[in-house]
Amino acid sequence: MYDFSLWDGNQRALSIAIHQFHGHTIALKDYKVEGNSFSGKLVFHSYDHFGLDPDDEITNYGFIDWFTLQHYDRFDGKYPPAIAQADIEIPISGTF
Repeated sequence: MYDFSLWDGNQRALSIAIHQFHGHTIALKDYKVEGNSFSGKLVFHSYDHFGLDPDDEITNYGFIDWFTLQHYDRFDGKYPPAIAQADIEIPISGTF
């Protein structure tokens, strides 16, 4: 959970979340404006896959096994890359 009152640490965490994941979307949900006040939710959806491709430098035996499981035709796609997803909703509000 992000605590935006801690600017430096959260700036690094948000930067990692945005730049190190394979893909993401950020949406605004339940947005309301009443007079000079606003409220709503920021919805962060991030996903990443960790697979090995032929152009990766594979020198560790565990990674060689992993590459073989992912790519060898005999396994017929039974060992796809791992996929991680994160969905976070952050309430926002303020005045202007």
